Amino acid sequence: MSEGTLADDVRTLSARVGGLGVLCVGQVTHDRYGDDLVAGGCACFGALCARALGARVRLYTGVGEDFLLDDALAGLEVHALRSGRTTVFTNTYPEGGHRVQRVDAVGPRIGLASLPEAWRSPDVLLLAPVFGELDAREPWSSAVDARVRAVCLQGFMKEAEPATGFVRAGGEESLRSQVTALKMRSQVTALQVTALQTRSQVTALQVTALQTALRAGIDAIFLSEEDLACFGFPGLLDLLRASTRLVFVTRGADGCDVYTPEGVLHAGVFPAEVVDPTGAGDTFAAATACGLACGLEPLAAARLGAAAASIVVGFEGSRDMASVSSAWDLL
Repeated sequence: MSEGTLADDVRTLSARVGGLGVLCVGQVTHDRYGDDLVAGGCACFGALCARALGARVRLYTGVGEDFLLDDALAGLEVHALRSGRTTVFTNTYPEGGHRVQRVDAVGPRIGLASLPEAWRSPDVLLLAPVFGELDAREPWSSAVDARVRAVCLQGFMKEAEPATGFVRAGGEESLRSQVTALKMRSQVTALQVTALQTRSQVTALQVTALQTALRAGIDAIFLSEEDLACFGFPGLLDLLRASTRLVFVTRGADGCDVYTPEGVLHAGVFPAEVVDPTGAGDTFAAATACGLACGLEPLAAARLGAAAASIVVGFEGSRDMASVSSAWDLL
């Protein structure tokens, strides 16, 4: 393919992403960097990434009454539930080891009932909790009629050790119930929809509602190899593969494995100088989900995700998320 043709393809994809409406759901946190607080959380990184790539973004979130970082969410349409305290994380990265997280406060839960009705038809739904604030047993995937429904799993996998605040695995029973809930789909069949369409007394609205139910379900799940190793359980990956069409397992500098019904694919990375890996996986998930919503095949969508992630690791936390727009120059 010529450079001119490739550039045209990138411009076309950028325009398509610019036409997307993205809904991210999850807490925005206070992440500690020395004496500074920086906006964090999976949904925050995902929303700011999608905005930097050109999408129209809505963020449904929960923060405390003490939340200090509204300015960091400029450019997003935000519906925030405010109560109690904001979740506070401290992340450390021991050399050669897994990330260590400590939670100093836990923010409010986020329920489906408070999601505005006008927000329930995005092109992309990204469920991205940080610490159990979402309940997968609520019917998110059927209540929100999105072209692509994606989940960042890590926030369903963790809990805090009561005495110390250090993050640990939330337990197999809890995680299994959440994943099983994500797997649940409507029992409506295509045959039922077709049968209804042949009945003159059935309204178009009823048929549309049934078609939405038929499409309900999660299209892609994102997690890291660290999530599997530190917070998962034996057989979790098999359970995830049985629950959705696409599972993306990020492996840091080793790229990403993409589990599809046809087999396992591998996506590489873009060279980057790593200052802080926080938010890389969330950025990858949001950009990849946008690619999928534009009709890209999984590997091509993951390439967009990898390009975005290679930018976000170059600065602390979410301090410069607008620069993720330069991911287009890498493709």
